[in-house]
Amino acid sequence: MIRAQDRPQAQDEWDQAADLVLRVTTRAFGVERHDLMSKRRSKADIAFARQVAMYLFHVVFGGTYREVGQLFGRERTTVAYACSLVEDERDDIDLDRKLDSLEESLDRLWAIECLRRARSTRGVLRRSAAA
Repeated sequence: MIRAQDRPQAQDEWDQAADLVLRVTTRAFGVERHDLMSKRRSKADIAFARQVAMYLFHVVFGGTYREVGQLFGRERTTVAYACSLVEDERDDIDLDRKLDSLEESLDRLWAIECLRRARSTRGVLRRSAAA
């Protein structure tokens, strides 16, 4: 889980976090991004991948059910159900390991994004101070 001080704040940061979750989930489950974002009901494998993506966004980045729902075009109650379902499915050892790995990957990828933002901010500050 991302530390509170490192959680996304601005909308562009939330968008970056969402992009990371979608990229990691599509690779892990072999589904297409447009399928995850589709407003239509999907096959079970796509629906589960979408539920995992919602779960990851909520658990790793601390997005509220409402925020996650807005991202995926779903109601907050649908997100709550998805998170509950995925949490229950963690009883499966293989899935639990996969989710642990995905959470760790997102944590590391987000740390890299934070470093990039910090470096670009410092570069802008240096350039403006030199001017």
